[in-house]
Amino acid sequence: MFQLFFRRALTALALALPMVSLTPQLSLAGQDGVTISNDSNLEIQYLYVSGSGNTDWGPDRLGQQTLRGGERKTFRFGSGSRGCSYDIRAVFANGRGVTERNLDLCRADIVGITPSAIQPRQ
Repeated sequence: MFQLFFRRALTALALALPMVSLTPQLSLAGQDGVTISNDSNLEIQYLYVSGSGNTDWGPDRLGQQTLRGGERKTFRFGSGSRGCSYDIRAVFANGRGVTERNLDLCRADIVGITPSAIQPRQ
């Protein structure tokens, strides 16, 4: 009886381990959020985020606010049904914008934005 219980417990553990190791990779931007960091000295006036492949940027994520140079803000971008790939566009106070497409936000904790680049980092 004990051997049967032990064997079933080991089988359950062996089946569960691969799922546990994949969990961080499946964590999506919308679940824990992604921190956007303005890594420049210019104010970001508009921030757009959409699932890769969408033709519409959607609403400005900052709303009535801005993101000053050096500031950070955490956003939730959507549900797991969208996958991991997002496009981001930021428009600075000087009117210039920067766009990056197909960013894997499942693997990013922070997305740094400068006038010349948008770079996800862990």
